[in-house]
Amino acid sequence: MKNFGAKIKNLPWKYICPIITVLLFFSFCAILTYDSGHYLSYVSIFEGNSPASSWDIVRGPVFPIIIHSFNILFGKTNTGLLVGLFIYYLIFSLTCYKTCQEICQHYKHKKIIETILVIVLLFNPLIFGYFHVLLTEFVAITLTLLNILIAYKWIFIDPKRKNLILYSLYFIFSILFCYHLKQPYIIISFIPPLVAAIISIFINHQKKNILYRISTLVVSLVILLISIFSWNGILKSIGANDKSGRDSSSMLGKQLLLAYQIPYDNNNDGEIDRLSTGEAIGLILNQFSKNPLHTFKIYTQNYCGLSSMCEITTNNGYDFYSTSRLVGLSTYENTFIGYATYRAEDNISPIIKGEMEARASAYKSAPNKSVFSILMQKLIIPTNLLFKVSASFPLLTLIVLIILKRKGQSKEYNKLFYLNLLLIITTCTHMFVSAGVGLIIDRYAVEIFVPSLLGLFGTITYGLLIFQNPKLASKQIKASSNKRRKHD
Repeated sequence: MKNFGAKIKNLPWKYICPIITVLLFFSFCAILTYDSGHYLSYVSIFEGNSPASSWDIVRGPVFPIIIHSFNILFGKTNTGLLVGLFIYYLIFSLTCYKTCQEICQHYKHKKIIETILVIVLLFNPLIFGYFHVLLTEFVAITLTLLNILIAYKWIFIDPKRKNLILYSLYFIFSILFCYHLKQPYIIISFIPPLVAAIISIFINHQKKNILYRISTLVVSLVILLISIFSWNGILKSIGANDKSGRDSSSMLGKQLLLAYQIPYDNNNDGEIDRLSTGEAIGLILNQFSKNPLHTFKIYTQNYCGLSSMCEITTNNGYDFYSTSRLVGLSTYENTFIGYATYRAEDNISPIIKGEMEARASAYKSAPNKSVFSILMQKLIIPTNLLFKVSASFPLLTLIVLIILKRKGQSKEYNKLFYLNLLLIITTCTHMFVSAGVGLIIDRYAVEIFVPSLLGLFGTITYGLLIFQNPKLASKQIKASSNKRRKHD
């Protein structure tokens, strides 16, 4: 038995694991939803098959460019899409592994814990599923964790080092890329460097460090504003319809009115009027001044809907709002989009019709019904539970982390504390802002699922280290602690 165990241990796992990952990933097909069909219409513009004036002004250019690049590089087939999706999955996997290494470095059996943690994160049905759906989520999941990890590394970079410009350029690019991928993704691109800059300034008060951190953030925002005006100028020059009410301000305004259940219908057509964001905020503030408890209750419902704790409903099929009814362990769009690759009879949504169906037909493929697919379906309920817990209580995790920091004054684990701060504050900000602006569907919280889980696990790890559990602290940590005691 010992010989068998030794043989298993000595297998070339660094080659076996990637091969298994590739085989599992490509055993499923890419899923196309109704929104995927919309994005393909913009790809059709790049291909010269549709007029540029048909561009929907609320959509940014990044995701259609990503799809178009997949088509050019890997072929306009389902397999071509899967290759592109796998590249992002590979980047996410490496980022996930590096982040887990940072969190687990103080454990005695860190390799085992790292491996288990990485497997749970990479092969849980929700994350694995969204990496098989042609929507912006797979890009957002990848970039959220990557931004956090790079921001963490950025904290400790000496402002005198020559490669500082690379970090600045990365954050500038990331903020531009994420915003034009989807406007709400500005949170996952800007909050990590903002928090990292504050931590770095707290550690190093030198004028040069302060100036460098602040200038990086300011330049990023200035270039973002320039890019927004430039993109709006391009839309105007190609003749895109800017009178459709599909501009960002009108769309967000209507979204806010729906989220806070303000039935503003001056036209008496049964539809909430499209107002600007400023006008909608004015109505919400007016509601708050008259009945603050009611407004706070609605905000709480929005948060519960986003975290998949409360029911999401609609009266017309496209305008959604959250109720106060709890939904147990089920989810909303995570179920029929995130888990679609395990259950779908067809990889193209049945509601894709007409021209949209013709564009999507190039990517048609038969869904997989393998043993692994059945296993993934068995894991959906525990994954839903993890999602709900991690998305519902990030503020509580943050409070516990701060209490632990005050409890243990050891600077030995400061890096772990800072990494946890980045993970949890990014999660909190995303959840609170998204709920505030009416992004109440659980799919809009999936990009912070992994950071929230890592933040929760990291906080538990930090607490165990603070209380110096001898079974969990590494030999190196215990040795250094004993040496200090002898010296004292």
